[in-house]
Amino acid sequence: MSAKLLRCAVLLTLGLLPALASEKADPRVKTVLDKLDLNYSLDEQHDYRLEFTLESKRSQVVYIYSSTTKVEDIELRDVVTAAAEFKGPVPAAVLEKCMAASRKLAVGSWELEKDDETGNRVLLLVCKIPTDTSPAALRTILEASCIQADQLEGELSDGQDKF
Repeated sequence: MSAKLLRCAVLLTLGLLPALASEKADPRVKTVLDKLDLNYSLDEQHDYRLEFTLESKRSQVVYIYSSTTKVEDIELRDVVTAAAEFKGPVPAAVLEKCMAASRKLAVGSWELEKDDETGNRVLLLVCKIPTDTSPAALRTILEASCIQADQLEGELSDGQDKF
């Protein structure tokens, strides 16, 4: 690993390569979503919230974050959708399943986030994409994210449709 890559990896790990502040909704996201003719709303963090109805008649909510992170000259943003929420520790079998699934995903990976308000753990599918991703590529990523997250949600919740 080159010294530059190692330095970058350390900075990312330590959280010293900060995300750009999201004081308002990123208009670049709006432009792409409008080109795709997708309905969306903004949440209190100025992130874009999209709700999709899948062929199975189930629904899936996806967020496109307005905040971005820079690595050298590449600006990235997160596309995030939830699959499960756990009130206590996540079962090891679920974590192992997600780790194995992440290896096979073409885009995105499974991440675990702790909800500061409830203490619950939320299993998220997170795709880190360049901010200049084309509308067609974004549509593909949104659709693939919905399908993957909803499939795991269905498996883990006995068919319930919470997310």
